[in-house]
Amino acid sequence: MDGEKCAFCGGKLVRRKKPFVVETNGQRLLIEDVPCFECAECGLTTVVPLIMNMTRKIGRAFREGKLEIQKRVTPTVKYGACLGLK
Repeated sequence: MDGEKCAFCGGKLVRRKKPFVVETNGQRLLIEDVPCFECAECGLTTVVPLIMNMTRKIGRAFREGKLEIQKRVTPTVKYGACLGLK
């Protein structure tokens, strides 16, 4: 997908790692360093289905109290630290 064109404006897609917020049961979890593609022209962020599925698993684990989170204003977890979730 890197180097492909943006579905919105046709600009070039570039690999990035960006924060992603999951909201569940009125609580927010900030997932840092989520792999994605960002349009160099309009800034539209695209997350591939495999990564989106993983963020759902992280949200479920957060809701079930199965994550070690960093206590900040918004609970935070690193994406790479959750790759073993089932």
